[in-house]
Amino acid sequence: MLHRINLLNWREEKRRARQRRLLALLLAGGVMAVGLQITLGVYLDKQYVLQQQRNQYLASYTLQLSEQLNQLQMLEQTHQALQSRLNLVQALQVERNRTTNIMNLLPQMIPAGVYLDQVKMNDGHIQLEGISESTSLLAIMLQSLEASPLVTNIEMHSIVDGTVRFARNYQAYKVAFTLRGENDGTD
Repeated sequence: MLHRINLLNWREEKRRARQRRLLALLLAGGVMAVGLQITLGVYLDKQYVLQQQRNQYLASYTLQLSEQLNQLQMLEQTHQALQSRLNLVQALQVERNRTTNIMNLLPQMIPAGVYLDQVKMNDGHIQLEGISESTSLLAIMLQSLEASPLVTNIEMHSIVDGTVRFARNYQAYKVAFTLRGENDGTD
């Protein structure tokens, strides 16, 4: 039985110390693994919450931009309505000025002895009807109209002799012309 006696007891102690150290390392590794897993879980939860907040912010910002876009479209429609009204007012202003221009032009073009009964204006096209004391006065009126840089497309429609007014004979006439810059594209 002598072969069972271990005279080198220190080897056994060393083996047990290694086993304890291995168990300690395994236990430390397990604790570290669990700690790392918990830490990683907490980090990922925080990242998830942060991403949810970002998504909510983006959703609210998208809603806000959508509302602003709707307001912008409404403002665009309002702007277009105002622009059309402004264009209408400008057209009326031009029409008002056209009437004034015609009334300023007629006394310069019509000689004494030629009288107007009716002035019709339709979009820059003017038609005059009236009476004249003589045909030569009508010729002078036509020459004045042709010489004017403001008048174009002069047409004498009719001259009727023998129209009685105020107990005198007159020539009734109809003449038409267009104001330059209105329908012919010139200014």
